[in-house]
Amino acid sequence: MDIRRQQPSFDTVTESVQWLQDKGYGANLSFEQDRIVSQADRFDPDDFLLDYVFRFEGESDPNDEDIVFGVSSAKWGIKGILVSAFGAYAGNASNEVIARLVVRG
Repeated sequence: MDIRRQQPSFDTVTESVQWLQDKGYGANLSFEQDRIVSQADRFDPDDFLLDYVFRFEGESDPNDEDIVFGVSSAKWGIKGILVSAFGAYAGNASNEVIARLVVRG
């Protein structure tokens, strides 16, 4: 199932983050080595579902590319947002973690 059909499109990263926050995705998450982390905890990415994906390509600079993920974990009771660069600035750690996320079907 293509999750992009179930979500709106946005012109900016900020708009997509605000929309996710309005939907209850409140945890500010990030990538660290092979984990998803918050300010207080480290999580196994296998415990998370990938609910939403918003990709933004820079109009004037192809290196200005970001991707916003809305993720959730029933195990941990968390709904959060991950923001990552892709393309030239994508890090190996974030790519490995992203590959382990389960797409909500």
